[in-house]
Amino acid sequence: MSSDPMSSGAIPVIEATGLGKVYHIYDRPELMLRQMLVGNRKTYYREFWALRDVDFSVHRGETVGFLGRNGAGKSTLLQLVCGTLTPSEGQVVVRGRISALLELGSGFNPELSGHDNVYIYGALLGLSRKDIDERYDRILGFADIGQFINLPVKTYSSGMMVRLAFAVAINVDPEILVVDEALAVGDARFSARCMTQIRRMQESGASVLFVGHDTQAVTRLCSRAFVLHDGRLVRQGQPGEVASWYLALSSADFDLARMSRFDQDPGLESSDEPAIDAAPDDNEALIGAESASSMEGGNAPTDFKLFRYGDGTAAITSCSIRNLKGQRIQQAVIGSKIVVEIAVAFHEERFEHLIGFYIKDRLNIEAIGINTHQEKFATPFVKKGDTLMYSFEINIDLRPGFYSISPSIAYNQTEGRWMDYIENATIFQVIDKDPGRTVFGVCLPSHRVVSVKAANSTPAPARSDAGLGVQDGR
Repeated sequence: MSSDPMSSGAIPVIEATGLGKVYHIYDRPELMLRQMLVGNRKTYYREFWALRDVDFSVHRGETVGFLGRNGAGKSTLLQLVCGTLTPSEGQVVVRGRISALLELGSGFNPELSGHDNVYIYGALLGLSRKDIDERYDRILGFADIGQFINLPVKTYSSGMMVRLAFAVAINVDPEILVVDEALAVGDARFSARCMTQIRRMQESGASVLFVGHDTQAVTRLCSRAFVLHDGRLVRQGQPGEVASWYLALSSADFDLARMSRFDQDPGLESSDEPAIDAAPDDNEALIGAESASSMEGGNAPTDFKLFRYGDGTAAITSCSIRNLKGQRIQQAVIGSKIVVEIAVAFHEERFEHLIGFYIKDRLNIEAIGINTHQEKFATPFVKKGDTLMYSFEINIDLRPGFYSISPSIAYNQTEGRWMDYIENATIFQVIDKDPGRTVFGVCLPSHRVVSVKAANSTPAPARSDAGLGVQDGR
């Protein structure tokens, strides 16, 4: 992706101001006729705002992602940008040739062949027949639908239709590419080819609007991201942070006001215990930092944003990373062992619960995910007021770089409801003492040990039956 295009003060290629779209909902069909007869003297409809008070801009070379649940207003927004809908209020200005892949099959005549639709679709995008002739072989090769190009589009599967639509959209040399959720119907090979092509367009300086539910794709592709909720933009910022916030929005126990409060004060207990760095000759893991600012030398990244959500029936009170000697640490050597400690205070009696965490890279992509159910560890019965410390001993088999730990406590494996979840609670760095070694992603399998004890008791020795139980998950 290009460097920050907004820093140059360039004119945006897309600029939306106070954008809104309203629909009139009539309880009975005859009320629509009555409304036509009386004009503005009386109202027989209810207003439904699919989109309201939306302001954003996209600069040349930017890739901007929009996330939102079904009905949030994503498709309405894209149709307003592309000009297939007229705004009810505000305006959107587009500067440059725009190519859009909206709803499945949009822009195609189902009665005509794929061949004919290529020429019609290209003409709608402003290309002459000669221009389309020059691009036709590339379009056909990318679509990869063979002899079906000569059959009516109505006979196509959803996958074939999106292949052809995307092939046309990217081969008209657009300055702005708009991609809706249509890519979700393609197979893995085609999706990979689409992502590669989008990256090539990014490198050429084109702008991209990417809309959908795929937080990983938004995190990997986009330089900025937005969340739409009930027709309004409720979040914007770095893609990793916004993607995590959207996942919270999608959970059953989401509370918008509570999220705003947690953003301001995540409520983690801090520790005055000093963290230590990795010694040159020490093969043990050395990690631990409660925030990026606590990393020595000021070299920690600032793109790990801390926030939390959950229904509050239990609360994570601390999350720390230690070596096998029990020292809180802030760096880890590849291949060494570390212990992740998560303290949880329970506000009600629980017969069942699940504790775990994600290790994420600085793009907010999950590298490792661990929980007590996965490790076949039976969590104990807890009473209201109990505070337990869970310890996870794991190998650090990650490539060098900065990572964060996001701990969580859920009701069980199947419900998908969180009592508490803290995004980026702890940041640490993985280092490699052997610069000649190449490590890609994660090296598996990794050995893990899980244990639990009362938070105010002495830590149980690793691989013993002390405390409330130890189970070895391999």
